[in-house]
Amino acid sequence: MTLESSAEIIPFPSRQAPPSAPAEMTPQGTNTDRLSRALADLAVAQAEQRAALARWQAALSNLQTGVQGLGASLRGCAQALSEIAPSVNPR
Repeated sequence: MTLESSAEIIPFPSRQAPPSAPAEMTPQGTNTDRLSRALADLAVAQAEQRAALARWQAALSNLQTGVQGLGASLRGCAQALSEIAPSVNPR
């Protein structure tokens, strides 16, 4: 059995190294400026992450309270059913 190929393989273009800028200057400023901006952005992201974690913990606490209330309600229903079961049982 012969398979015919209908696709043409195109080689991925190779990247050329960008021209190197002087060590201290880049189009965005000095390396120190770039590092300072990156650290400031990281601090903002960490603060947002802490706030999101606090909201998540609060939601988990609310869920726990709700589940505990549901458990208490179900225990009350089970107790009520066990009390009326003898009167419902046709024995």
